Amino acid sequence: MILQNFTRLPHLSIGMKKNLFLNASCVYNGILLPYVKSINRAYSKAEDDPPDDEDVRKSRPCKQFTTIGKILNSVGAKSLAGNNKVSVIGLDDIGIATVFALLTQNVTDNVCMIDLNEEVLKGEHLDLQYSSVFLNNPCITASKDPAATRESKVCVVTTGTFKGRDEDESEYVARNAGIIRAIVPSLMRHSPNAIYIIASDPVDILSYTTWKLSGVPKHKVIGTGTMLDTARFRYLLSDKLGISPEHCHGFVIGQQGQRSVPVWSSVNIAGVRLKDINPQIGTERDPESWSEVHEEVMKSADKVRQLKGNSSWAVALAVSDLCRAIFTNKNTVIPVSTHVKGEHSIREDVFLSLPCVIGRSGVTDIVRQTLTEVEALQLRRCAENVAQMQEFASKLMT
Repeated sequence: MILQNFTRLPHLSIGMKKNLFLNASCVYNGILLPYVKSINRAYSKAEDDPPDDEDVRKSRPCKQFTTIGKILNSVGAKSLAGNNKVSVIGLDDIGIATVFALLTQNVTDNVCMIDLNEEVLKGEHLDLQYSSVFLNNPCITASKDPAATRESKVCVVTTGTFKGRDEDESEYVARNAGIIRAIVPSLMRHSPNAIYIIASDPVDILSYTTWKLSGVPKHKVIGTGTMLDTARFRYLLSDKLGISPEHCHGFVIGQQGQRSVPVWSSVNIAGVRLKDINPQIGTERDPESWSEVHEEVMKSADKVRQLKGNSSWAVALAVSDLCRAIFTNKNTVIPVSTHVKGEHSIREDVFLSLPCVIGRSGVTDIVRQTLTEVEALQLRRCAENVAQMQEFASKLMT
């Protein structure tokens, strides 16, 4: 009948008649047909019977008549997220700063935020979503359910608590190891192939705990370790020398903070070792007192914490740098906490910071630096200290 009526419109082109036919068919199937069927069903079905799925689908307006249908002509599947998903567990200052750094530095366009505080989670999620126009329209998800981390390429753990001023070391280690024990198994179920970055303190012990609980290869667990110590060390050197930190080459290894080990023997500017110019550099006998640079590094964390609560931006940028190295397979050398048994005559089964090559699979190589006897001894003492504290965490894994 529709076709017969169209033949009575000779002034229309064949293409226009075809479009009219498709539109009329859509109206008939989408509006008139369900209406006729509803009249027939009135005599055979009770008034409170739920409509069939097919009836609901057919009663919807044809997409061709909606605003979206008139603007967009879908010709292919649309992907809403990239395959470089990063999940950040814990939305404290460090966690949200990490998310911000990842997005603003274009390291990833797919971020998942996990936290138990639903109000904070929802607020941060909305704030970032409303900023999408400035962030290249990333996919940002948020949930208190670890299942949302499914198929993550990298899981960043920032959740944890700070050590109380008068708190016993064993209680502090056990409490934070307990948090890791609570979250790592669920992350493993949903992202068994992910690389795990630990940005919580005590970082060496929590990295070891994550490795043991997850069962993943050791190169897939990376602690931020002495990344910040090294960054601060290079900045303070640059400030003293009047040269960009990028071109002040030196590493701080071992444990972070008070027990960190500055490798003065290899500090160099454009290949020129400072030790060749000043053989006593960094020692107590150094007439120029370069050791003050490392002393300032050791004080910096407490100084920042006293002034603003805790360091967040530097940690976030360090994590962002690690993720970029992983996604781009950069094979860059970064001092991170990794499994070091066998390195520099270390016998303990511990994680400590050494310069490592970071690529797509995580830690691909450990750089074997030439250390002085003093530096090697300080590093082994770090291993002994970590092993001793690690016993408090090991009890939770048995």
